[in-house]
Amino acid sequence: VEATRQYDLKPSAVEALIGLGSGLTPSGDDLLVGYLTGLWCTVQDKDERTRFVLKLGKNIIDLSSKTNDISRTYLYHAAQGQVSSRLADLAEGICRGTGPARLGETAEAAFKVGHTSGMDTVSGLLIGLTVWMGPEL
Repeated sequence: VEATRQYDLKPSAVEALIGLGSGLTPSGDDLLVGYLTGLWCTVQDKDERTRFVLKLGKNIIDLSSKTNDISRTYLYHAAQGQVSSRLADLAEGICRGTGPARLGETAEAAFKVGHTSGMDTVSGLLIGLTVWMGPEL
């Protein structure tokens, strides 16, 4: 997170997550999909942020041979800001300040994906959403 705040790519940190865990889509991959989604949601038309997220996405795509085909596809699309409707709805709801009832519905839908994928992805989303928060930003 701190490296992202400083626009400093840390390939070793990303590489450690790719393919980490079991299941159809490993937990590390799900976390990265959510993380990228959170970053895309908070880019706010800032060129430096956009460039960083694009570079991070490329780095993740380049390292994605360490995981399975399904995860590789999810990572590829997340790197470009394209995610499932459940995750997109939740991210949009958080970023745009959707009311609590609707936000609860979208969160519940996102949590229900796979055995642990939903929780892992939402965890990554929440981490990604907080990266560029702060009074100095």
